[in-house]
Amino acid sequence: MPRPRPTLAAAATLLLGIAAHATELNFDHYHAISPAAYGDRVTDFSLGYGNAGGATPNVVLDFVASRGAFSVYATGYAGLQSALGHSSYDVPGLIRLTPDAGFDVVLQGFDIAAWSSGSYPNSRIRVVDAAGTPLVDSGVFTFGPNAVQRLPAAPIRSSLGLEILVSDFGDLGVDNLVFGQAATVPDAPAAPMMLAGLGPLGAKRARKSAGAGHLPQRRQGAGQRQQRSSNPQASHPRSPGSAEPPRGAWAWVAASLPSASATPATRAAGCAWIEPPMGRSTLWACGEVRAGSV
Repeated sequence: MPRPRPTLAAAATLLLGIAAHATELNFDHYHAISPAAYGDRVTDFSLGYGNAGGATPNVVLDFVASRGAFSVYATGYAGLQSALGHSSYDVPGLIRLTPDAGFDVVLQGFDIAAWSSGSYPNSRIRVVDAAGTPLVDSGVFTFGPNAVQRLPAAPIRSSLGLEILVSDFGDLGVDNLVFGQAATVPDAPAAPMMLAGLGPLGAKRARKSAGAGHLPQRRQGAGQRQQRSSNPQASHPRSPGSAEPPRGAWAWVAASLPSASATPATRAAGCAWIEPPMGRSTLWACGEVRAGSV
C-alpha cells in the first residue's frame, strides 16, 4: 500500500515549527469564564480549554460584534457543538488574536458552519493581520445548508496579530478555534545585515588590540637626530634596503639611497621618502600599518 502523502496543512505546520504550543477553544465555557477574558493567556486546561499542544500564555483574544453580543449555541450550526454565533442574522464580527512583543501568534484553524438548513448568500470570511494585510479571503459566496468548512487551508503566523472577520455572524457560527504561539524569529534578510554590522566592530577591535602594544614612539631630540645622521646603520636595527619596517609604530630610518631603490616591503609598509631640513640625512618616514591594509 502506498504511503499517504502529507497534506498542505501538515507540511506548513512542520515548516513553521508550531506544534510546541497550541490551545483549542470549543466555547463550552465561554460565558462561565467571561467573554472579556475567554481565551486569554491560557495556562490552565481545567477551565474547559482544549490542549492542542501546550499553553498560550502570550496571546490575548478579543471577540467583537458590530451590534449586540455573541452567544453560544449548543446545537443548530450544522454538526458543531457549542458554536459561537449571534441571536441576529447578518451581524459582522471578528475574533482578534494579539501576541505579546517577542512572540508570534499562529492560527492553525477553525470550523465555521451555517445555521440550521438555510442557505446564506453574501457570506464572506477573511483573515487579516493587524496591519490590515489580507491573508485569507473567501470572497462573497453563498454558504450552503448543513455545511461545515475548516479554515484556513494552512497555518498562518504573525507577530502583528491576526483577525478572523465574518461578514454575517448569526447566519454563520465558529467553533473549534485552534491557535498557538511561538517566539518571533528575525527575518532571513536581517541575519546577513547583523553579520555585516558586526564586521566593522570586529575589525575595529582587532586594530585596537594590534596597536595596544605598539604605541607611536616619540621623535628623537635634535642632538639624537644628529648622532643618527653620522651613523645611519646604528639608527635602527633595520635599514630601508633590508627588511620590512616594524608594524604598528613610527620609525625614522636614516638612509642615503634614492627613493627609486625602495624595496616592495618598504613601500607596502606605507613608508614615504622625505627630504629633511638642510644639513640632515635623507630619511624614510614609515607610517602606522593597520591590520588588513597590506
